[in-house]
Amino acid sequence: MLNISAIFAAQIDVQMRLKKIILLTLLFGIFVHSYGQKTGSKIDKEDLSAFIKTLSSIQFEGRALDNNGHIKTQEFIVKRYMELQLEPFSSDGYLEKFYLNQTSRGDLYLITPNNRTLSNNDSVMINREMKQISETENEIVFGGYGSEDEDRKVEVANVVGLIKGESEKLIVISAHYDHVGWLDKEDTTNYYPGADDNASGVAALLELAEEFSQYKNLKYSMMFLATTGEEGGLLGSSYHVNHPDFDPERVVCNFNLDMISRCDAQQDDCFYLYCISDERSQWLDSLVREADKIFPHCSFIYSSNDTDIFSRTDTYNFSKKGIPSILFFAGFHDDYHQITDTMEKIDFDILANRVKLIGEVLKMLQNDQ
Repeated sequence: MLNISAIFAAQIDVQMRLKKIILLTLLFGIFVHSYGQKTGSKIDKEDLSAFIKTLSSIQFEGRALDNNGHIKTQEFIVKRYMELQLEPFSSDGYLEKFYLNQTSRGDLYLITPNNRTLSNNDSVMINREMKQISETENEIVFGGYGSEDEDRKVEVANVVGLIKGESEKLIVISAHYDHVGWLDKEDTTNYYPGADDNASGVAALLELAEEFSQYKNLKYSMMFLATTGEEGGLLGSSYHVNHPDFDPERVVCNFNLDMISRCDAQQDDCFYLYCISDERSQWLDSLVREADKIFPHCSFIYSSNDTDIFSRTDTYNFSKKGIPSILFFAGFHDDYHQITDTMEKIDFDILANRVKLIGEVLKMLQNDQ
């Protein structure tokens, strides 16, 4: 006997499937209309791995300001911008050049009253990153002659590429590409790779540039700003935001990517990314939280600027100009500023998901009306 109820149920099931297909097609059409004809994500763990492998290699010499690795890194980023057809920052090209005065000093040491010599970086050390907890005062009998070599100027550059949108308003994505160079300039076997700090941020910046270079009709223009001199005191970002041509009113927000590939001891797992904001914009905060809800593979851990990490990154210079700013950061670890900060300690699946989550926030920014 013909089972009429079974046939009827099957017809309903087919109709429901068709409705789902139509709905998905409509949603796809809306996405294509917003961004153009290409919609597949370009954020890829193999690319991230390849970029970090190159930037943290010995050929890039630790990416210090005063070595050849600094120039090689500029060239590497420029080449990638050109491959993605990002527009140059100015008529002079992708490099925002400026000069730093470099002063060398002779041996620095202290001689104690009992004639014991305390050599800098051996018996004593001054570290700008250490916080002074207390102070004592003792008579200095002799501080060494010390000697300053003649000042010389070092040319450095931020590397800047643009994707033009329908508006002159800019979203600025930044990451510093400099690191701290050789362990010993006389020994070319040991260097600071800086895989997490901050080859990871630069690799993420390049992947986000590829992701958004495929889209058409973006609402906002996008600036991809690879800064230099961060390790020396946020010098590159300071130069950029204090340049006479910089207009903070044009900048919608700044997202800064710094040390985003590792995990710290504060979390039970690595499926997170710190989102540290200056709380200047409730609108931006709501978009970040909305993106967080729809992405299942990584979650933000939110924090206002209640620690000094925000002021120690390039984000700070944008925030000082009144620009809503967010630092994306994964925390400190024992390899920070050590020769052990290598790519082998990075989980690239986790890193790729973190970059994709940032990408979701950027997409919502571009779609927001």
